Amino acid sequence: MVIPISTATNKAGPPIKVAKFPFAIAITPDGKIAYVLSEGSRLTPIMTATNKAGPPITVNPVPAGYDAAASPAITPDGKTVYVSPGLRSAVLVPVETATGRAGKPIRLGAAPMAIVIIPDGKTAYVVGSASGTVTPIDTATNAVGPPIKVGGNPYVIVITP
Repeated sequence: MVIPISTATNKAGPPIKVAKFPFAIAITPDGKIAYVLSEGSRLTPIMTATNKAGPPITVNPVPAGYDAAASPAITPDGKTVYVSPGLRSAVLVPVETATGRAGKPIRLGAAPMAIVIIPDGKTAYVVGSASGTVTPIDTATNAVGPPIKVGGNPYVIVITP
């Protein structure tokens, strides 16, 4: 379940049913759709004006479980949601927001986790927890750049504007 909270009243609204065990969320830049990632690699769109959930999108044919560091990230133009299904996966999946269709999986190293997209929307950076890397993805072509070795087991990433 997802529980919306009104910032005007500080009150919780009625629960919104999504796929089992929701653990990550991203909101489109226009604020109209929240995408909730749940167990089994399901991405559920929620229309924020009505708090109604749309049909879940399966973003990985092999259920990847869930991990709190796995995440969706939305391009600044709101056209694509990139989804990292987490520890048990080796792919990043682009989802077109206009159609709700998952695109061709982008193969990465083991355990792609957190994703961040730079403000101009041209590049997404994906943390590879098991490989100790950060991999750039060209968002126009979904081409994978050479991984950047950072060492350890990174789980999160942020960028400065």
